[in-house]
Amino acid sequence: MPDNWATGKTEKGWITGEAFYEYIANVFHLWLLENNVPMPVVLFVDGHSSHLTLHLSEFASKNGIEIVALYPNATHVLQPLDVSVFGPLKKKFAQKVKEWKIANNTLVLNKIKLPMVLDQN
Repeated sequence: MPDNWATGKTEKGWITGEAFYEYIANVFHLWLLENNVPMPVVLFVDGHSSHLTLHLSEFASKNGIEIVALYPNATHVLQPLDVSVFGPLKKKFAQKVKEWKIANNTLVLNKIKLPMVLDQN
């Protein structure tokens, strides 16, 4: 995995409040500081309960991170994100996977190799 990436896991494989807090506190916040991003910043999250814990809210408030929870089941309202952010990301992802498969036709692309494929320019 590239040095500037982070990964985590939970017992059941689903995001938890603790795992999300660890990401925000130990990866996202540090990245903001290292890159001299002016505070406050706005972090948009979905309404999943793991993103809306008191512990995270207190940390974010103390560190200049404004958390905005988007409404659940609001894809129709948030379509601009699909068009401007997630659409191009999915397209680039598919392109990188296709290129890798062509270059490595006998190998299987698994989740261990995937970060390195995505990190290529």
